[in-house]
Amino acid sequence: MTTALHASPKAARRSRAGVALGVTLAWAFIGAVLFARAMAQPFSHDEHQFIAAGWWLAKAGLLPYRDFPYHHMPYQIPINALAVQLSPYVLLSGRVISWLAAWIASGLLVAAVWAEFRQRSRRLAAAAAGAVALAFVSQPIVVFTTGQAWNHDGASLLALAAVIVQLRVIDGRASARWGTVVGLLAGLAAGVRLSYAVLCPLLLVSAAAMPAARSDRWKNAAWVLLGIFIAGSR
Repeated sequence: MTTALHASPKAARRSRAGVALGVTLAWAFIGAVLFARAMAQPFSHDEHQFIAAGWWLAKAGLLPYRDFPYHHMPYQIPINALAVQLSPYVLLSGRVISWLAAWIASGLLVAAVWAEFRQRSRRLAAAAAGAVALAFVSQPIVVFTTGQAWNHDGASLLALAAVIVQLRVIDGRASARWGTVVGLLAGLAAGVRLSYAVLCPLLLVSAAAMPAARSDRWKNAAWVLLGIFIAGSR
């Protein structure tokens, strides 16, 4: 009996460790798949404008709009400029940045699904997280855009993080002040890729519609608006 009592906690720890290892290996596998896909993508003529903007900033201190034409939002340019400073292989660096953003986004999805289901069953949580991860890497838009030195992956990562934090605020797992982080992330996503600007009013509406007293709802929305303002003032 004593041996069984002592064995039970050990078995539980082994089970948790096994599930955690499985999730980690699955995420590593996703990263490998995304990386291989990024390196195998043929060169796109759209990549040069993002890489060139980072190069001009890093090497000549030139700014978009003022010193050269740039038909996108500017927030990714400093990241590309840093990549140019770190490596002479500018296209490779740009693609690695996009790959990292996509890989981290897949990790956020896995972690969010895991957190949602783990209280019910760790096996169910692992299965759900794996299914979401597979759906992510096989989604046609992800297949087409991931790994290109564009502005899709970084903006998607920021937008996904904003939605996840907002859901935690709505569920009461984070205070309303985290709405500032929500707005900041959404504003940065829009500053990387303009099409994500539509997320900002949606997050404001969801914040104002949270279950709370009427005055508190406006405060919730105000926190999100503050974050958006901070992101837009950079």
